[in-house]
Amino acid sequence: MPFTFDELQVPIIQAPMAGGPSTPALAAAVIRAGGMGSLGVAYLSGDRIAQDIRQTRALCAGVAGPLNVNLFMFPPAFRVDAERATAAEAALAPIAQRLGIAAPKLPGNAWHPPLAEQLDAIWSERPEVLSFHFGLPPQDVIHRAHDLGIAVAVTATSPHDASTIEAAGADFIVAQGIEAGGHRGEFEMSGDAPDGLTCVALVEAIRKDIRVPIVAAGGLMDGADIARALASGAAATQLGTAFLLCPEAGTTASYRALLRRTAQLQDRTVRFTRAFSGRWAQGVENSFMRSIDSTATALPFPAQNALSGTIRAAAAQQHDAEHQSCWSGRELRRIRELPAEQLMQRLAAELAQHR
Repeated sequence: MPFTFDELQVPIIQAPMAGGPSTPALAAAVIRAGGMGSLGVAYLSGDRIAQDIRQTRALCAGVAGPLNVNLFMFPPAFRVDAERATAAEAALAPIAQRLGIAAPKLPGNAWHPPLAEQLDAIWSERPEVLSFHFGLPPQDVIHRAHDLGIAVAVTATSPHDASTIEAAGADFIVAQGIEAGGHRGEFEMSGDAPDGLTCVALVEAIRKDIRVPIVAAGGLMDGADIARALASGAAATQLGTAFLLCPEAGTTASYRALLRRTAQLQDRTVRFTRAFSGRWAQGVENSFMRSIDSTATALPFPAQNALSGTIRAAAAQQHDAEHQSCWSGRELRRIRELPAEQLMQRLAAELAQHR
């Protein structure tokens, strides 16, 4: 049977944070605690996706619960102008030198795994939910998912996007407020920094004309936040930043240290940048963001993501948070450091107090 929100003991979806924080251990812990676990697999091969889904199921220890697997809708292949590519490479060269690695060079145009390969793994493993970020999947993908009993969800950042998603036949909508950390799920890549509705305001705007369930996402850190989101008309909530310091998350040690420090001292801004990937994403400001944003050389997504990859990897190995993408939502100051199951229990208890 296709997923319904009645299956959730706790109306919480752990956000599918691609690029590291999302792990089978984290997803399984959330499932064991009565929520929906998620795997952010946008950059993974089909074989790795299948492996991670199986590992998540094994870690659930016999607990049956919904698993969400999330993909990006990458743009069609494109060529980067040689002059732009040279400028982008030149902007990264001094950073690479400081890290002691070769200056990055833009690889061909195979900047991400083929969608067909990723989907083959999903059709084989059949998670309960398949979700998409950065736009709608092809219609045949939605039909195939439904034929296999897999529910489909798509991120919306505006009421217009939500209407488009519903018309395409998606089963539910993830309403991403401006507070949310990580990549902004806009359908089109915009030149200007995002300026959108808050999580609750977006849910309220969408529900006026939408019949499918809505999941509220962005800035939700405790049970009171969840209660407000549900009262606004959401069927459930999606939390990402709240889970970043859980031991089960794949957040690197230096990334964790930066989150702790920023939450405690509030000495850094959480803001949007295109510096790491070429798409707007929100995180803790660091040296890389300041350096690349000031040059305005970031290439379109996913070219910039491919170009900056060696720098991000080297920075992680060297415990250097100044040159990693340390994504975070705007309510970072309220983050808690607990094992995921304990955090879920705490959130459920707080929600019960505020309902």
